[in-house]
Amino acid sequence: MSPLTCIVECIRHGGWLAAKGSKIDLRKPREFPQCLVESLAANRDAVIELLTHDLIIVESKLDPGYPLIWCASQDVRDLLIEHGAEPGQIWTKEELRAIARASLTPHEIALLLNTKRLFDAELRPEPNTPPEGDLSAPHGETANDR
Repeated sequence: MSPLTCIVECIRHGGWLAAKGSKIDLRKPREFPQCLVESLAANRDAVIELLTHDLIIVESKLDPGYPLIWCASQDVRDLLIEHGAEPGQIWTKEELRAIARASLTPHEIALLLNTKRLFDAELRPEPNTPPEGDLSAPHGETANDR
């Protein structure tokens, strides 16, 4: 089991994790699988490394069982991939900003999520995209179409 899967499965089973120096602080319910405790111990260093970064792990209603992970930077994204995440499930702060600026409908967001997952993709702004700039183009029209 990958370090990231250990964390996700721990949360799914009602556990709570934190890094305390070189140890994992695990709070678990009575009915917690022993195999998860063993997997956390086997992946201790990597789990601690992941827990020291700002991450948000959410279950997607669109695709239950496939958590989405929000992180602050490309470096953390690379670390997540190194420790078992699929590129398509990771969303950096810049990607989330791009989605927010695009004013997508829920259907368009669902399509984007599925496409990102299917191709293990990463959203990258186009070179000429204005930062935080003019987003007043009508839906379906780009600034170049005006």
